[in-house]
This record gives sequence, structure tokens and C-alpha cells, in this order.
Amino acid sequence: MTIKMLKRYVMASLLLCVILSPAAAESPANETSPPTEKTLTYQGKRFRALVVNPAQVALHWKDAQGKPYGYFSSLKKILEKQREVVVLMNAGIYASNDTPAGLHVEKGEVLKSLNRRRGKGNFHLQPNGVFLIDKDNNAHIVTTGAYQQRYAGREQSLRLATQSGPMLLIHGKINAKFLPKSQSFYARNGVCTTPKGELYFVATAYMSSNFYQFAQAIKQLGCDNALYLDGNISKLYVKGENSTFHFVPFVGILSVTTPAP
Repeated sequence: MTIKMLKRYVMASLLLCVILSPAAAESPANETSPPTEKTLTYQGKRFRALVVNPAQVALHWKDAQGKPYGYFSSLKKILEKQREVVVLMNAGIYASNDTPAGLHVEKGEVLKSLNRRRGKGNFHLQPNGVFLIDKDNNAHIVTTGAYQQRYAGREQSLRLATQSGPMLLIHGKINAKFLPKSQSFYARNGVCTTPKGELYFVATAYMSSNFYQFAQAIKQLGCDNALYLDGNISKLYVKGENSTFHFVPFVGILSVTTPAP
């Protein structure tokens, strides 16, 4: 082999290593970049919005022994044995028996089935919907009816899913059931996605709002689909900004974690 041929061989080998390298295939930012926070205002109400990486998001209900985590502090203690916890937020509405009111999927396993029943309360305010992240780390928010058509029976393709209601935005439009002058003011939290695939965690900031105000604020993010998760007991924990403390135990909890330093 001539020196010229040897140089070509070495260069080709180096190029192949770069192509096959896991670090090259997936940017380190996918694992280490922290969420970016924005402040939104609408009619004097303030809201917090965090753009989060779907690859860093997980959904939790029970530990390996089948015991519900219940509290942010309990879950954080377990997760921080391996990861750094940067965000925690309650997931979808839960029933009086402390189980999810609707669909709950973790790692492709259905722990609670899709709820298509009609009833009273925010969960049943139509259309309700499902927030999901598939195994390719794509985040989607769809109505319950759309979920039934597209994903029911194929939950093995999902990393997580939580059902709640009502939908706040459907294809860029505010839920027609919302009243601009409603006097139903509560702390609220939810999730939304943009046409570019961005995922936001959103919550009221130290004040209450009605559904219409909450949806209008979320529209400022450029989201086209948004789902209400819960109200009154809502909690958004951000590392270095506030405490994990909350009075009422949660059922589903969403986490955002990064590799431990």
C-alpha cells in the first residue's frame, strides 16, 4: 500500500467513526441542555412557560414496589440516584380513588386505559385529550377521539401518555366551550406543542386564571395544540427557583431530568 493510499484509508476510517459515533448521531444538547423559561402575560395575568426536550421527559405513578410516589420530594429522591432533576410537574387529572382519571402509559405499558365516558368536571369538558411522547421522542397532543383512531392498541410505540381535559387549543383555535368573562379562577397547568415539534410546560405564576385566559397566553408561544392538566392543586417545580413542597399528593408526575453532574 502506497503512502497516498494509506492516507486515504486513514481518512475514510476516521470519517466512518464519526458517522457511527453515538455522540455524532445524537447531539449532546439532547441530554444536557436545560429547559428555557419564558414569562407570558394576558389581561394582567402572569404565566410561566418552559420549553423542554421531549427526550428528557418521563411520566411516573408508582415505584418498583407498586407504591405511588405521591409527592415531588419522594420522586426526586429516587430519580436523583442516577439523574439530575430539573423540572417536576403534575400530570393529568386523577380520580377520587387516587388513580388516573384516564389513560396512563409508562414505557409502552398501559397502566390505566383510555377513558371515553361522558361525565361532569373538567376532565369530561369536551374535547378532552391526550399528551404523549413516542419512542422517537416526538411529543404530540391529540383529542381523545384522535388518539383512539391513531394510537389505541399501539401503545408499545409510546414512551408515555397522560389523558386529561379539556383541550385548550385544537389546531390553533381556542376551545369553543371557554368563556372570556368566566369567573372560574384557579391556579392551572398544562402542556402545549408547536408545529415545529417544540414542547412547553405551562403554569400560572402565583395567581389564578380562567380557561380562556390560560389558552390565550399559551397561544403566544406559537402552540397549535394544548391540553389542560389540572387546576387549583397545580404545581410546577423548577430547580433553583422554588420548593418541591405541596400539600396534596399527586398521581401522575412529569419529570425533566439530565445526566448527573
